[in-house]
Amino acid sequence: MPALATLPEEILLLIFDFADRASLKSLRFTCRHISTAATEKLFQKILLYPHDKSIQRFVSVANSDTHLFQLPRHIHFEPYQEGHYVIHDLDDPNAPNWGAVSSHLWKLPRVDSAMLHFRDNSNEAYDNQSDMGYHYLRSKIIDDFFAAVVEMVPTPRKLALGFIYETPVEDDHFARIRRVLGGLHTFRLGILYRVLPSRISMEIQSKWLRPTAASLQQLDLMFSAGQPAWSIFNLSDMHFPQLRSLTLRGCTFAAEAQLEWIVSHADTLQEMVLENCRILILVDIRGGSIAKASFKAVGMKLRRKSGYPNRKEGGYSARWKDVFALFGERMGQLRRFSMGWRKRGSDGWCEDTVPVRNVLHQCRYTSFCEWYDDHEEQMPYSTTGIGRFGRMGIHWSASEERTLASSQYQQDHEALVGLLRRIGDGGVID
Repeated sequence: MPALATLPEEILLLIFDFADRASLKSLRFTCRHISTAATEKLFQKILLYPHDKSIQRFVSVANSDTHLFQLPRHIHFEPYQEGHYVIHDLDDPNAPNWGAVSSHLWKLPRVDSAMLHFRDNSNEAYDNQSDMGYHYLRSKIIDDFFAAVVEMVPTPRKLALGFIYETPVEDDHFARIRRVLGGLHTFRLGILYRVLPSRISMEIQSKWLRPTAASLQQLDLMFSAGQPAWSIFNLSDMHFPQLRSLTLRGCTFAAEAQLEWIVSHADTLQEMVLENCRILILVDIRGGSIAKASFKAVGMKLRRKSGYPNRKEGGYSARWKDVFALFGERMGQLRRFSMGWRKRGSDGWCEDTVPVRNVLHQCRYTSFCEWYDDHEEQMPYSTTGIGRFGRMGIHWSASEERTLASSQYQQDHEALVGLLRRIGDGGVID
């Protein structure tokens, strides 16, 4: 402890990054120098849960301790917490008083980062996505959140919002949402799809991202969906002139337009991370499927399947080796690139800063079929490490050992090595 007391405050704050909350609380009762640094680190983040104790404590501090309210840099809203609050009814008497919170946010002068986190694995999100009352309450929480954040001076430059399936409506409420989004430098957006995307649901991406285009420097976009075919990102009608860092998580590449959109940012993009991303090499759907909306939106060509007049088929012919080669040739400012696979829940998405390790996962390609039963017909590519997604669920095809030995893996591996070498990134491929 005496050694800590001699260190400059900026060094103490770096050390305290590795201390848990219990340790920081105990350090507050040591000498003033250490106590000051521990207090600042402890109160850098405000985490609000939907129960009275959390809200009352926040309001109490806001009304009684102006010094502590000068410390927070980040505010995190958790609308749901198991055992405390689940939305069931518009007139739920146990609903948290979010208004008591929002009315005090303007008192936080140093907050530069805000988060609204709907857990994507909650039973409510899955069971009630189509329930209008539930949808209304989620929308109201989003509206209240932005109503509070827009009153902060200045508004936060970093925002994490997810997992959402709401499409903002162009009204007075959206005006303040647009104002917050328009000032962002960093945006983490998590989109939840539990059903096949339709034309309307695909507007979620553009509605939330378009207002950020002028100022955004870091974009982290994640999809949580039941099928890779539902996780097709479509930003081709938007450009971010200051974009320096792009992270795509759980996204599916299905057409050339998606790669061209990335390459259109070659003059500014310095860092790219692809986590749990796949190439959709085969699509086999019903002729009247609503899934056509997401495929056609990015320019995938669908044709009538020979011998099956009621089916459409298509796919993306590119392979990862082609993608890596394209990035190496045309992304002149790129200095860091990572492509990997990680198992994570919605918790890990929120504030995870652990780097993605380069690995060519066996399911970096995928196929989608909504026609066949489980064993009705063998899908193409089922023995080359392609994740198969059919009506009956997820089916892993070949073993990982067989996949790693395949010629496609070798070609992809060599191309990734070439890309890392070309941009000067010393990343190691596991």
